Amino acid sequence: MTLALFVAIFLSVVPVVGASLHNTRWMQTADATEKVPLVLIGIAFGALMWSFVVGDCSVRCVVENSNALIPIIHKVAATWGSHEGSLLFWR
Repeated sequence: MTLALFVAIFLSVVPVVGASLHNTRWMQTADATEKVPLVLIGIAFGALMWSFVVGDCSVRCVVENSNALIPIIHKVAATWGSHEGSLLFWR
């Protein structure tokens, strides 16, 4: 997630600075790296989901929101359900 944050900051700064300096190479970095944060966040979410599925008790979120007795489908659902509400509705 930290790497995705740094890539997103890079994407929000370098192309804009490139546009103000009329540097097309800097502006083109947005095209080359626009999907990188999505992939990195997907990998992080997949790792969290895997932690729920295998019951990795070294992850605090898994310990607080899951246990070994629930079915696998509920563990997968707990990956999203463990958030304090939908990220889409946060203000």
